[in-house]
Amino acid sequence: MYTILLADNDSDYLTLTKEFLEKRGFRVVIAANPTATRKIIAEQHIDLAILDLRLVDDRDEYDKSGLHVARELAWGRFVPRIVISNAATLNNMREAVIGEGGGLAPASNFFAKREGHEVLLAAVHEVLTLDVRHIRCQIVEHFNESELRNLCFDLGVDFESLGGQGKADKARELVAFFERRGLIAILVRACRQQRPQHF
Repeated sequence: MYTILLADNDSDYLTLTKEFLEKRGFRVVIAANPTATRKIIAEQHIDLAILDLRLVDDRDEYDKSGLHVARELAWGRFVPRIVISNAATLNNMREAVIGEGGGLAPASNFFAKREGHEVLLAAVHEVLTLDVRHIRCQIVEHFNESELRNLCFDLGVDFESLGGQGKADKARELVAFFERRGLIAILVRACRQQRPQHF
């Protein structure tokens, strides 16, 4: 059974979303602020974190705490994460999914709450059920080495720093790079943009 951390300052949303996800077979742990979120991540095994863009911090002030926690997770303990928000904007989405200034993106995906639980559930399934072996095979089969180098460049990954010699080795290490960081959905999304018929 997958364990999902759901962090949101809206108690009604926490209750309804927890119930929705639990009825679909997930174990859901909830947190209402960044401190509780960090504590749960440090102490429990979490397969996926769903983080509200705006959480109440310890001083009862609003900031982009959910995104801050997501960014910490991108560099610390590798937990896939989805950022949710009541007020989705293009800048919020870009910052959550792509990240600021290069490097690892803090989130695998970003959703407005108004899109509903079914859209969130689809995103959860996408993140949790990606088959890394299939992704590796598709990259090897459908990207030549030059295209693989371009893919790495677009994703901010140094092709030369990936282990191995040939295309197959580099593809394997690229998939492993994103899988270890809980960001495999970002790699799939980039591949899908270039080879929609295969991803």
